[in-house]
Amino acid sequence: MGAFTKRQLLMRPFYGLFFCLLGFPACLLLAQSSPAVYPYVFQDKWGVVNAERTVILEPSLDTIEQFWEQGLPTANAIARLNGRVGLLSGSGKWIINPRLDSIGYSHYNAANLRWGVKDGQYGLLTTAGNKGKWAVKPRFTEVTEFHGRKLAVAAVRKDNKWGVVNSRGKMVVPCVYDAIKVIDAYSDYPDLKLTQNGVVTYVDAFGARRPTDEMMIAEQEDDQYNDMIFEEMVDRESAWESVVKPRIRQEKGASGETMVILEAVGAGSREEKARVTIDPGFRVEEVKLEDEYSLVGIRYILVSNSGKYGFIGPNGQPCTPVIYDRIDFNGLRYGTAAVLYRGALKGLANGQGERILPAVFSEIKWCRSMVWVTHPAGYEGYADFLGQVFLPLAVDMNEH
Repeated sequence: MGAFTKRQLLMRPFYGLFFCLLGFPACLLLAQSSPAVYPYVFQDKWGVVNAERTVILEPSLDTIEQFWEQGLPTANAIARLNGRVGLLSGSGKWIINPRLDSIGYSHYNAANLRWGVKDGQYGLLTTAGNKGKWAVKPRFTEVTEFHGRKLAVAAVRKDNKWGVVNSRGKMVVPCVYDAIKVIDAYSDYPDLKLTQNGVVTYVDAFGARRPTDEMMIAEQEDDQYNDMIFEEMVDRESAWESVVKPRIRQEKGASGETMVILEAVGAGSREEKARVTIDPGFRVEEVKLEDEYSLVGIRYILVSNSGKYGFIGPNGQPCTPVIYDRIDFNGLRYGTAAVLYRGALKGLANGQGERILPAVFSEIKWCRSMVWVTHPAGYEGYADFLGQVFLPLAVDMNEH
C-alpha cells in the first residue's frame, strides 16, 4: 500500500466499510418522489410505512436503514435481523436474505452493485432486476470504491496482493500485484497502472494491455491535471453594501398596534422597504429578514404574549400560533428550522417561521434533509419539512 498516494487519485480502500454497518444512523437520503416508503420503530422493532402512513411491514426487524432510489421499483434498504444483515425491498420482502455480516451502499458509478461481507470476506453483490445474488463470491480481505462512468473498476485485495474487478462483475486483473493506480478515474473507461516487483504495466478497464509509452504520458497529464491549483476568487464588497444598510424600527399605533418597518438607509437617504402591523398585546422579540443584503422583505417576526411565543408572517398574520412556551432555532439546526416547545412536547417550524409539525413529539432530531421524530406512544420515524410524518395512521398527530 505504500505505493498509493492521494495525489495520484488512488482508489482509497474502505477499511471495513464503516459506513455500511447498520449501527450507523440511517440518515443518508436521496431526492424523493411518490410513492415512497420509510422505516419506523415501535417497541424496539422496525417496520415499513408508505407516504400515506399505511403499514407495509409490521415491526419485526432489528433495524432498517433509509430506502434509496425512492419511487423506483429498485428502492431497497439495508436491514438487520437476529444479528445478520440483508437487503429489503420497498414492498417489505427480502431481496438478499439476512445472512451476511454487513452490506455496503450501492455505487454511484456501478448501478445495482454493492459490496457484501460474509464470514469476514468481501464479495460483490448485484441487485439487477431487484433480485440479489453474488456477482463475485466473497474472497477478498479489502476492497475500494468503483471509479469510471460507463465501465467502472474497483481494486480488491487477497493474500496481501491486489487485483481489479469491473462493474460487469468480471475479475479483469488477478490479485497478484503490489500496487494499483487508476488513471483518468472519472472517464468513461479508466485505465490502470499495475506494479509487481517494481515492474509496471498498464491495462484498460477490460484488462487488455495498453502501450507503456502512451500510458506514461497519459499518467503524467492526469497527475498534472489533478495537481492544478485554482486561483482564489476575491470577493469584493459592492458599493451598494458599503452604502446601503438595513434598519428595523418600530412605531406604536393609536390603538396599541406595533408597526415593524424595514428601511434601506444610505448616505443621506432612507427608503421604506416593508411594513408589518402587529396586533395589540403582542411583543416583538426578533425580526428576521428574507435577505440581510438585498432588503427584499421581512421573513418572519417572533412575538410573545403572556409568556407564550409564536411567529407572525410578512402579511401580519400568525404563521405559527402564539401558544408555545419556548421557540429555539438552536435546538435543531440554526436558521433551518425551529423547535417549538409546549410542556414536555416538541413541534417544528420551518425557516419561514411556519409551523410544519405540531407539538406532539417527545423528541425531534435533525437527520440531514429530514427529521427523526419520537412519539410518546412509543413510535419513532421520519418526517419531512413539508409537514408529512411517516408513522402509522394509528398514531395521533393532533396537538391538544
